[in-house]
Amino acid sequence: MYVPANFKVEDPKLIREFLAQYPFATLLQGFEASHIPLLELDTPTDPSARLHKLYGHLTASNTLVQKLRSSGPDAEVMAIFLGPHAYISSSWYSNPNIPPTWNFMSAHLRGSARIIDDEARTWEIVQATVSWAEAHNRTAWSISGEHPAIKPLRQLIVGVELEVRDLQCSFKLSQNRSRSDQENVIRELRGKGQGDLASWMEKVLFQSSPRSSGEST
Repeated sequence: MYVPANFKVEDPKLIREFLAQYPFATLLQGFEASHIPLLELDTPTDPSARLHKLYGHLTASNTLVQKLRSSGPDAEVMAIFLGPHAYISSSWYSNPNIPPTWNFMSAHLRGSARIIDDEARTWEIVQATVSWAEAHNRTAWSISGEHPAIKPLRQLIVGVELEVRDLQCSFKLSQNRSRSDQENVIRELRGKGQGDLASWMEKVLFQSSPRSSGEST
């Protein structure tokens, strides 16, 4: 992934917070891809520790599952995470002759993936995913894995474990613009319903006092 120095993120705590808030990933091996939530279930006591493993689940008949099986226990994969993003109009800058751009947040994780056939472990992954989603959604649905409507379906899914070996993260959030331009962009984004992106801009830009530069868009 192309990551200019201004936009590179290396703080494990910030990356972990980003992935936890936007866990829906594109998991790829070669040209085969599926879109699934991937969560860090074994959260370390030290949030500054390196991200090690993520977990998700797939339908057993998914062609990606077959490809991962045929590739062996250490199948090389990539997981791509995309956070909030938006077009940034030049009309929001103090100098409107600067070209427009696109602000976004993304992370690319490379590593190995293995299929988890253990039904109990897979169900733990499903339960953890549902618990995260229900809390994020401010709802409280739950159901037993032994429920007659659920138990037969458990045989149709498998877990997947991603061991992270390399991680690149880019938050392109107007770090290369002046403070007044950044504040204008945040205000405009909020006015257009892009509050998530605006909040992340505030978190990244104004809590760490980044310097302005003349780096191009």
